[in-house]
Amino acid sequence: KAGYSMILEHHDYLSDDEMNNLISMIKEKRLQGVICLGGNFTEVKNDDFNDIDVPVVLTSINHKYGKEFSNFSSVSIDNEEAAYSATRYLIEFGHKSIAIMLGDENDFGIGYLREAGYLKALDENNIKFNEGYR
Repeated sequence: KAGYSMILEHHDYLSDDEMNNLISMIKEKRLQGVICLGGNFTEVKNDDFNDIDVPVVLTSINHKYGKEFSNFSSVSIDNEEAAYSATRYLIEFGHKSIAIMLGDENDFGIGYLREAGYLKALDENNIKFNEGYR
């Protein structure tokens, strides 16, 4: 309607090959911008986007690893604190059987931080973690 086109792709993890494919697609299709929604960006390096001349925005990127980025923008939250606060909220209302839904068990980025916040809230309130709620 407004003259924009969108290409939608799903990647759980951007390997070096997938990053190179993404950069090639950006160049070949002459895209005017890239927005990456979700996914695991823990291995993305600042210079990965040196060869492209379009704005890039990553969402849900994990800043806890101390990376500073200047070649692209990002939108994120403190995932550990968010999971902690959400779990505490439920506990304050008397709930004790609280499950958590996470992605891949090999997610050492956002999923790991969310689980850490969840477990911290349970532990502080002497609620035993039920492995069946994972």
